[in-house]
Amino acid sequence: MPAAARDPVETIAPSPVTFPAASPTVRSLSFEDLAVDYDARFGRASAREQLLADILKPYLHREHPVIDIGTGTGNLAYQLQAKGFVVTGVDLSPRMARIAARRLCSRVVLADAFDLPFRNASAAQLCSIWLTHVVGNPVRVFLEAKRVLRPGGRYVVLPVGVPEAGGDEISDIIESMNDQLSRSGEARLGLAWRTTGENLLLAEAAGFHAAHVGPPAYFSYYQSPMEAAAAVEARLFGSLLRVCGREWHSIVEPTIARLRNLPSPYAPRRRRSGVQAVIELEA
Repeated sequence: MPAAARDPVETIAPSPVTFPAASPTVRSLSFEDLAVDYDARFGRASAREQLLADILKPYLHREHPVIDIGTGTGNLAYQLQAKGFVVTGVDLSPRMARIAARRLCSRVVLADAFDLPFRNASAAQLCSIWLTHVVGNPVRVFLEAKRVLRPGGRYVVLPVGVPEAGGDEISDIIESMNDQLSRSGEARLGLAWRTTGENLLLAEAAGFHAAHVGPPAYFSYYQSPMEAAAAVEARLFGSLLRVCGREWHSIVEPTIARLRNLPSPYAPRRRRSGVQAVIELEA
């Protein structure tokens, strides 16, 4: 917990900031180097974020502002804003935050989820999408979220998409890559996909109570094999940001080649993705 409470900050810090790591070897992942091309290269992100916003909508209340932890380029926050919510985004990456600020009229905070610049018990509701697998110490994130929330406040968490939800040829190739990276034991450096049950245990260790756990939610989107290959090559997956050397040459490069060699590689395929669950936590 920070030594002193601070006021909310509504503008982006003018220069890069160094944040404390969870440990000497395990840091949260920043998508700083991917910010410029992130939306264009991830493949029809806006439609995906619209669907994620629809999943979140029943769990949030328009009468209270929402803090989106790990907002990235602000796509999800923008979709929530379009549905009538007042949203402030928080992200570790200065470049991501600057892009988000254009979407959210500068309601963006440059900060680490380990050290949120909000007063104790100042917020009624928080949310995060696909965050807990890219932070070095998720318990610290849950502890910080609980500090910021008022008693009875809610933190709505959508853990990373369900493995093998796709059932299409692109998903099969990418899941094979992820399986190989997991077995290599070097690529993630302590960062890991976590099940719904694991996320609940971590949240409860931080003092949260599980108010509701919704079932997995799925949605469809379209992406060509070439778009998928470009996303892999640009490391637009948390599992790839720290892959290098032998793992990149033996696992990732063959994956890119397999995607590019699929029939009609420029033709969009209907893909299926989703979230493991909707976890509604009460402070």
